[in-house]
Amino acid sequence: MSGDALWPILAMGAGVYALRLSGLVLRAVEVPPAWERAFGLVPVALLAALIVTSLTGSSEGGPDRLIGAAAGAVAAWWSGRMWACILAGMVAYWLVHLL
Repeated sequence: MSGDALWPILAMGAGVYALRLSGLVLRAVEVPPAWERAFGLVPVALLAALIVTSLTGSSEGGPDRLIGAAAGAVAAWWSGRMWACILAGMVAYWLVHLL
């Protein structure tokens, strides 16, 4: 590994360690209710960001990605569960991809 890459890796490791340590040290600190609601939406926002970036990326895979995203959206709307969205999207994607 070159010396140029070592310092950013060490800095990122120290940053992650500091974040985890702050969670242990500040265990008794009360989080405001607005932040609690915002933290609850992080997984949904992350999933949406991953889907949007994968759909707007390269145009190589044909319609299978769009069909998988549509199946996941319908499953999320119908059930309201993230695992159902992921499962339906992946099943639809692989079924279309295999055909």
